[in-house]
Amino acid sequence: MNNQQQTLGTDNILIPRLTPEERQERYLKEIKRILSQNRIESDLDLEDTPITTLGNLKHVGGSLNLYNTPITNLGNLEYVGGNLRLSDTPISRLSKKERDRILSKVEVRGIVDFE
Repeated sequence: MNNQQQTLGTDNILIPRLTPEERQERYLKEIKRILSQNRIESDLDLEDTPITTLGNLKHVGGSLNLYNTPITNLGNLEYVGGNLRLSDTPISRLSKKERDRILSKVEVRGIVDFE
């Protein structure tokens, strides 16, 4: 073994640049930035995020995953090019009639999953 492998010293310890709170704040800002757009051409995975609405978003070119979010409405959403996952959301707990009313405004090319 060489000296570099034998001693770890404090110089080799990685110190995070951001605190967990700062990382969470940046993450939430990025989500808000994404939702301020009208179109996203790829999949959008918002699982376990604290969002309650999709804001200005009208078009998701791929699948949209909203699993385990507190989302209460789909905002201006008009199109999802893949699957729409709404499992474990307040929307999934609505009556079928109310869910159908909300989804009547959205063209979903794939499967809508409430479970």
